[in-house]
Amino acid sequence: MNERLNRAEQLLETTELPIELIAHRIGYRTAAVFREQFALRRGLAPRDYRRTCRGGEPG
Repeated sequence: MNERLNRAEQLLETTELPIELIAHRIGYRTAAVFREQFALRRGLAPRDYRRTCRGGEPG
């Protein structure tokens, strides 16, 4: 799980891929489950993580 989320972080930081495609690429069947797990373990929604790591404000 942690490896998947680490890979998701890399993709969120370095690509413009949609969240749905990132979820699929790292092995989740649905983007909803990915979003839930990412937020639970990282404290931010994937969308907010992407904004934050690129110098924007979350949410």
